[in-house]
Amino acid sequence: DHLRNDKRIRFAEETVNGETVTITCYMVADPSLWQIHLANECRGIVFNSKGDCISRPFHKFFNVGEREDTQLHNLQELTEVLEKRDGSLIVPVLVGGQIAWKSKKSFYSDVAVEAGKNAPANVHNYASYCLLKDMTPVFEYTSDNNRVVSDYGSESKFVLLAVRDNVTGDYISYDQMSQVAVDLYGVEVIKKYDMTIQDCLEQAKTLENFEGWCLRNPVT
Repeated sequence: DHLRNDKRIRFAEETVNGETVTITCYMVADPSLWQIHLANECRGIVFNSKGDCISRPFHKFFNVGEREDTQLHNLQELTEVLEKRDGSLIVPVLVGGQIAWKSKKSFYSDVAVEAGKNAPANVHNYASYCLLKDMTPVFEYTSDNNRVVSDYGSESKFVLLAVRDNVTGDYISYDQMSQVAVDLYGVEVIKKYDMTIQDCLEQAKTLENFEGWCLRNPVT
């Protein structure tokens, strides 16, 4: 509530499955905004009418070298290197007893509606597993209709990027996420590389037709 009067942040209400929810998302990438308590969470986080957090996608993250805490000398040597896909972030949300799919800012964007229609049974079942545990699975969705730059083929695809606790904001470790998603549900998980940050920086100078990498501190 202390952010409601900040014009850089939008509080948007949408009616989904008969319930009113509030989507909170920053509209202006102002560096001073990230100094405000909880502003980093305003990246598509969703609350129900009681004020409970029912969807908690990624917090705001930054490029290498963009600010002091992402300068090379401040990054951990054991950083996990994950593929960065060129698609749309999409999350399932449990609303009114049903799963609704949402993009960063809306349940009714074209990509959210398309993803909801195309989610295969195993992805839907895994989403249900996470949501019933009050966790948000975060997917990258790609399809011919939603191509940005990279071509991932004509088949629509959901790739699991992360799983986050709605209440604490904690992320599930990559290994734990993979064990459940891949082994029990057959859901594709984002690729992890055996590389260092320096490897990434060197390859980025010449690599073509590749979106890039996301660096993540290991979760124990």
